[in-house]
Amino acid sequence: MRPEYIEDIFRSLEWLGITWDEGPSGPDDFQRNWSQRLRLEKYRALAARLRSAGHTYACVCSRAQLEALRSTGEEHACRNGPVVMGRVASVRLRIPDPCPVRIMELSGAQSVDLHHEMPDPVMEQRGTGRPAYQLTSLCDDVAYGVTFLVRGRDLWPSTVCQIHVAQCLGLRSFTAIRTLHHPLVMDAEGAKLSKSAGVTSLGTLRGSGVGPDGLRRSVDRFIETGVLEVSP
Repeated sequence: MRPEYIEDIFRSLEWLGITWDEGPSGPDDFQRNWSQRLRLEKYRALAARLRSAGHTYACVCSRAQLEALRSTGEEHACRNGPVVMGRVASVRLRIPDPCPVRIMELSGAQSVDLHHEMPDPVMEQRGTGRPAYQLTSLCDDVAYGVTFLVRGRDLWPSTVCQIHVAQCLGLRSFTAIRTLHHPLVMDAEGAKLSKSAGVTSLGTLRGSGVGPDGLRRSVDRFIETGVLEVSP
């Protein structure tokens, strides 16, 4: 993550008056003690466990190629056969069909077929071998003892995937995690509002004279009316 993005996060938290019980005190503390780059070996250890248990496979296909295979129903050679040596590959999770996953959503337990939620996700990135989000996020949540996840509805497939990976690795604390996936805030055109871009970004609002109290009032009105209009 670019340093200016990290600094903006802490400026925004301070501006909003939000405090936290655990975590970095500021950008410098984050870089020294909390950055994910400090935990790369732990992520790689999880990736190695998945590989050794046969849950992953090397894939040389691009996203466009995989989409074409899915649309035509053609066989995915990487998944079902040997990889051509000498080619740069990513490492993907082999999702079985079916792949039932039990998720403890706040509204009640649900049974989900991960095979219908997403295609085989990347676990290790092409070229660099860096562990991907599905692994790093899971590893961190287990390490920090997280018991309740609050995420946007758009991350529902990722949560289901991470619970499946936790089952594969025997990470029982995460397989029992409680979750809440909330609806997204959309603009007038139906696109997801970004917290970091456009007229509703916190950086733009800070510079336009809108105060944190004005933003809170605008959010309260949005919850009641469904219309987001930010004013001082």
